Amino acid sequence: MSRFDLKVKVSLAGLADGWTDEHYMTFKPFDVDESLDSSDEMNKLKDEDLRGLTAVFKSSATKQFVEGKVVVDGKTVDAIAEDVASLPAPVITQIFTTISRSDFSNPKA
Repeated sequence: MSRFDLKVKVSLAGLADGWTDEHYMTFKPFDVDESLDSSDEMNKLKDEDLRGLTAVFKSSATKQFVEGKVVVDGKTVDAIAEDVASLPAPVITQIFTTISRSDFSNPKA
């Protein structure tokens, strides 16, 4: 377990009417083991298994969830990990890309 306090925030602004900059979810980025685990899960899938890939993304995002604010019945409330499952697939894909830190896969140090 890392001593680093790493968190990434994913904005949910514009997700639907009434979702503003105050709506977001925060996640812990993958450490090495979590990254390898998700890769192992994806390697078991057949080519173009979009449903399986989305399930891996959703499961990973739910495990890495920290906190957030979402709209429920027109009110801003604290998000819970299970709320990840209610997000559209493109948002879950964005979250997975963010927590897997694909943008830092080849850093120039």
